[in-house]
Amino acid sequence: MLRVDSIEHIAQTKAALSEVFPTLFVFGTDGGGRLIAYDMEAPKPWPIVLHWPGVTDHEDPTALAATMSEFIQKYFEG
Repeated sequence: MLRVDSIEHIAQTKAALSEVFPTLFVFGTDGGGRLIAYDMEAPKPWPIVLHWPGVTDHEDPTALAATMSEFIQKYFEG
């Protein structure tokens, strides 16, 4: 499952997590507490990653796709 957040919720999440996860731009969740985000520490285009707060290291999140186009193709068209 993927839940894409509203712009308002994205802004609130970014503000709340900016000190803890400054390189992640969270735009959704998987419905199970894991965050789906752009890894802004990587070169552009930022890869899409999965981060599970308290379980995975925020410096080494799980890569889901290299770009948003690849992410959409993998999870919605494939």
